[in-house]
Amino acid sequence: MVTPTVGTYYLDPYYNLKEEIWNTDPGSSALNLNAVFSRQNNAAQAWLDRILVQGRPRIQPDVWPSSQVFYNVSTLGAQPTQYRWPAVSQPHQIWDITLPWAATAYPLEDLQINGANYQQILVPGDRLRHLCFIKGNSFASPMSLSLVPNQNLMGDSSADMVIVTPRAFLGQATQIATTHHQHDGLKINIVHPDDLYREFSSGRRDLVAIRDYLRMLYHRSTPQSSTGPSLKYLLLLGSTSYDALNVMPGNLNHIPTFQSYNSRDPLGSYCSDAFFGLMDSTEGAFGDGSGDRMDLGIGRIPVRDAGQATAMVRKIQEYLDPSKRGPWRNEFVFVADDQDYNIHLNDCAELVRHTETQYPQGLVRKIYADAYEQESRPGGARYPAVNDRINRSMQEGCLVMAYMGHGGV
Repeated sequence: MVTPTVGTYYLDPYYNLKEEIWNTDPGSSALNLNAVFSRQNNAAQAWLDRILVQGRPRIQPDVWPSSQVFYNVSTLGAQPTQYRWPAVSQPHQIWDITLPWAATAYPLEDLQINGANYQQILVPGDRLRHLCFIKGNSFASPMSLSLVPNQNLMGDSSADMVIVTPRAFLGQATQIATTHHQHDGLKINIVHPDDLYREFSSGRRDLVAIRDYLRMLYHRSTPQSSTGPSLKYLLLLGSTSYDALNVMPGNLNHIPTFQSYNSRDPLGSYCSDAFFGLMDSTEGAFGDGSGDRMDLGIGRIPVRDAGQATAMVRKIQEYLDPSKRGPWRNEFVFVADDQDYNIHLNDCAELVRHTETQYPQGLVRKIYADAYEQESRPGGARYPAVNDRINRSMQEGCLVMAYMGHGGV
């Protein structure tokens, strides 16, 4: 097997895919597989996704375990297929479980061929049939994991804002909701991710469940011109991670975020919460050129523990407190990265011009990396003066800090 290589340019794909298909006759019931990775250099890496072995099943009631699922792709689209096996004295059954909610048992037909006893079933070929062999009446019993409390998020009334947060931050979420209700008159629903999974994705940790709940409220909303609430805002109170499977140690993923379908392109691989704000029925693919447009204002406070959540509550309350107002509320800070033929600088400059036109009373501060001296460090090129200005702006406060450029860890 030849492993595809990747280039060394920083915009080259992070990896390439390779799929191999072999046909073989092992000559026995034992099949030994051996995968060898031949490195072209010591830094080369490869990841094995899966090995899929496909073979024609031979029904062996006296050898198989108490239950065995099998199917044969070669029967798809063909005439009805006969499955035949030597008869055994031990009772057994074969069920069609293609539709789990409508499983049916096949009648076993006894027959003799050249004096030998056999049994067979006749299976339609209109679709790929998944069959399950059962010894006697040894049906497996479902396992009880935990009790699920009653809930009815479907019955929630519409709201101006939804806060999604784990139960660990329920107290802080309630304080935020109370603050915005008193200050802005907003009606706010607080929901937990686990409750959304149970009601909108059959218990699976699927971020689409969050979006489906929001779409339900959004399309249930009364028009904004009336006195009723109309969903406009979403707050995600809790951290997220690209590691949805919790492979990395110390990973925290309170509320999942959308990940692009492309995971190998340095520019086309990203995470985004904007997915939750796509409310139209034709939206949700969320790929390059999809034309999807957000219908909600979305923010995430990526707190990792209750202490950080409490600190953010105080920050929000102080921001809304008239006695805490200062000149920082009129300051806009724009930061532009370097490289890429000045695309980040030009985009930032366009945003500055728009801000100065729309908000002439604001004070605009520009931090452009190319205007500062670059220093070579062991970890690569750095702009220490840019870092200092960004940190100082954060400490002194500003209404908006906008960054145009590369992301990183």
